[in-house]
Amino acid sequence: MEEEREAVPATVPSSPASCSFLFPGRSFTGQQRLSSPHRPQEDWAVTATIYSCDLARGRVTGSMVAQNSPLAKRPIVTYFEGEIIDNINHTFWTGCKWGTSPSRETDVRYWSRCPGFTSSLRAAIVHNGGRAQQLSSCTHLFMRWKECFFVDVPQDCPLTITGFYYLSLDRQTGSIGGYYHDSRSAPLQARCRRVGGSLRGSCLLRVPA
Repeated sequence: MEEEREAVPATVPSSPASCSFLFPGRSFTGQQRLSSPHRPQEDWAVTATIYSCDLARGRVTGSMVAQNSPLAKRPIVTYFEGEIIDNINHTFWTGCKWGTSPSRETDVRYWSRCPGFTSSLRAAIVHNGGRAQQLSSCTHLFMRWKECFFVDVPQDCPLTITGFYYLSLDRQTGSIGGYYHDSRSAPLQARCRRVGGSLRGSCLLRVPA
């Protein structure tokens, strides 16, 4: 479903500056930390590779490869499509998409845990329909990534990909950090999910040295 767009206030710039770390072929490596009240904490090795990046449309695609999962004997590969928060095509409000409808309170809660999301950004999006004039000079690029399907996964693997990621990319270091949201997942199926009013789990990816 397409994101419902509101009129852009005249004081809000059209889009953030481009980022030299975001281009086709770029890979990021790091870890994804999982935790829940019902199982021990786990750290999975993750590699994300960008396939395409269209700044004019605020879109990015790629794949994610997760390893070290005790739930699968081989790496789990997924294809994702992402949205770049740019004040025009996509705002900080998620709205109704991907079969989920997080509230604006939930959006703020998750964005607030992402690196680079400041109190001034929080105030701006609340007063400007999910948009922030600071994007043009912000130290981070904000995105949502949605895993669309499994490219390779064992048949007996209990994981699902019904949620999506709130992410931010550091323009200076190339690090990507954020959280996974899926209010419908069971603990075994969740990666970086919200449990009992708190945020559980995180994702940290870096450009390889």
